Amino acid sequence: MDISTEILNKIKAGDPASQRVLYDGMKAELFVICRRYSRDESTAKDMFQEGFIRIYRDFHQFDQKKGSLRGWVRRVMVNSCLQYIRSQKRHWQTSEIAASSDDNMSYVDGVISKLSLKEIFSLIKKMPEGYQLVFNLYLIEGYSHKEIARHLEISTNTSKSQLFKAKNWLRQQLKQLDPTISKKYGRQFS
Repeated sequence: MDISTEILNKIKAGDPASQRVLYDGMKAELFVICRRYSRDESTAKDMFQEGFIRIYRDFHQFDQKKGSLRGWVRRVMVNSCLQYIRSQKRHWQTSEIAASSDDNMSYVDGVISKLSLKEIFSLIKKMPEGYQLVFNLYLIEGYSHKEIARHLEISTNTSKSQLFKAKNWLRQQLKQLDPTISKKYGRQFS
């Protein structure tokens, strides 16, 4: 999103018309982020509202020399979603096990390619909450396990464990969608 330096300065000064330009230009993309971290539409709307409050409140911290406006706004929204989750005291039960090094999910490519984006999103939304959070942060947002651990107040091993479990959960769901996968890849689903 391209916004002139003049509008950026007005946003920093709290000008409502300029804030509206930012809101209108980013609302759809940022709401998708909120839906990714929420179980329902109502919670996503709460996250979205709190996220934009934080964006406007902290806008003085945005520095064009350090990165793009889009990247900064997305990061603030993700962090706001995580803060919302922490404030609701939603925690999942985890075990501290080392994650397997089996990150090869190429065998599900065929099934995934048959699904629409909406079907994939729906499948991810069905994941247990802890799996979903780490899956989104690691694979979609690009956070490291160390960053995830810090944001969610868990250990790095728990983050790795949650990702491992999320991938296994996803494999099982895809197997149910297309039983031919288990024939083709055999024990990888065991």
